[in-house]
Amino acid sequence: NWKLGLILALIEGVIFLTFRDFFFVLFKEFGTLEQRVHTWVNVCIPLIREYPLLGTGLATYSKVASSYSQDALKSHAHSLYFNYLGEIGLVGGGLLLLSIILPLIYLVKATKKAIVNDIALGFILSIVGILIFGTVETVLNNFRVGLLFWSLLGIGVGICLKENENTSC
Repeated sequence: NWKLGLILALIEGVIFLTFRDFFFVLFKEFGTLEQRVHTWVNVCIPLIREYPLLGTGLATYSKVASSYSQDALKSHAHSLYFNYLGEIGLVGGGLLLLSIILPLIYLVKATKKAIVNDIALGFILSIVGILIFGTVETVLNNFRVGLLFWSLLGIGVGICLKENENTSC
């Protein structure tokens, strides 16, 4: 029900605005935003500039990060996009993005045609949520989340194909 969702979003907004000082203190105390931005600016962007096409290779970020900055986050870039662009470059990143975007477009078309509307919409929102979280964390490196992500893409497209075998979603 979109009306209930809108009401809940408004209530959450009012709560956040009412207690924003509390939330900002909480974010500052438990967040690592400054360190993440420092890592992105001083490690990730120079790494992508130095190895733009093919990157440094899979799982090499932690090995090369210390050569760019001693104060940076060294285990991973804390951004799905920066981490993969640094490791697999623009070519690999483009192919990865294509392998995500094409099934997602397929699911959106299925939702517009009212084919398995609710299931496809649930898959779309889950996938987009993971992609949004990927801006501040390398979420697909977590095996369970990565497995869920790729399963949602595959199962969603499979359901669309099964429901509409004779025509394209």
